[in-house]
Amino acid sequence: MIILHIGLPKTATTLIFQTLTFGTNVIVIPDLFHLELINEMEKYNINYKNLNDNDKIIEFNKHDYGNYLEPSIPTVMSINYEDLDINNIYFIKNPLFVLDNYNLIVEKIKKAGHEVKIILGVRNIIDESYSLHYHWESLKLEINSCVNVLYNHILSRFYNNINNIIETLFNNDDAIIYNFDNLINYTDKQFILTLFNELKVPIVFNDNVIVKNILINKYEDTECLENSIENYTEIQNIYKHHFENIVFIHHLKDNACVYGYK
Repeated sequence: MIILHIGLPKTATTLIFQTLTFGTNVIVIPDLFHLELINEMEKYNINYKNLNDNDKIIEFNKHDYGNYLEPSIPTVMSINYEDLDINNIYFIKNPLFVLDNYNLIVEKIKKAGHEVKIILGVRNIIDESYSLHYHWESLKLEINSCVNVLYNHILSRFYNNINNIIETLFNNDDAIIYNFDNLINYTDKQFILTLFNELKVPIVFNDNVIVKNILINKYEDTECLENSIENYTEIQNIYKHHFENIVFIHHLKDNACVYGYK
């Protein structure tokens, strides 16, 4: 089984990745072919480059590697999924997959005989945009990370197409959407357990997992993003219609939906 977390950024995607890596029976898949990762893994296993893809992934999960390199679409499309043990539970995440053609990934994984389950996290427009802005600013990336630019060039591709994205997502066999804004009373362990139990994924936590409350930062709209977004009110109403009071929406294989309310 392979669990694919397709976004959005700043909805606890890294928290899930980190917790699963060192605290559960779930095997995370990093940016497997990244030179930095290869060099680091060769410190533990000199033959790392010569391992098949499954053994490379297992080797990564043995070590507390501080840089959580998430795989790009080219990386995920290059993995030999036939190498992966069909009895294991694997986790792939990239918070921008929802903005690209992630269905190609799903098709490739399914062709290799693996069951696929999809997770999508959402967040309100203002907090999502400012959180990503401050995150990229902290990374000192050589790109224009001002709030309006991030929204117009990245996040608008989600918010302007919410209905189509949900329809496409729920055409898949098994998918769950959670609203990060409504996780205020959840611990990280409780949140992950809720997701995986709802998806009927048998997750087991190690004794060394440190349980923490999920931190949800709220941001003041200092750059008047609300006024600069075209059709803001319409987009906001669509978002609220789908997600305002929802903790999760789980689309089942028989096309039914299960809703968890805050």
